[in-house]
Amino acid sequence: MKYRIFTTSIKAWAGMLADIEAAKKSIYFQMYILGNDNAGLDFFGAFEKAARRGIRVIVILDVMSLDIWAGNVSRLREAGAEVLYSSFW
Repeated sequence: MKYRIFTTSIKAWAGMLADIEAAKKSIYFQMYILGNDNAGLDFFGAFEKAARRGIRVIVILDVMSLDIWAGNVSRLREAGAEVLYSSFW
């Protein structure tokens, strides 16, 4: 496993999205709150594409994200991804 250190959130997100795109076997992703914004949409799009190309995708979101992403979660599940909810508080 290789490690990288990012100095800003934007750089970290870009690195994570690149890794999602490059995944060959599986993606396990856990996020406290994935915002209803462009960054969040980028992640959901990347997860959906990965699941559709046969990558095992498991996404764990905080229950606070339940209402925010209901439509996107349905699309992810239809693509074959597993989406779970957890409470982090």
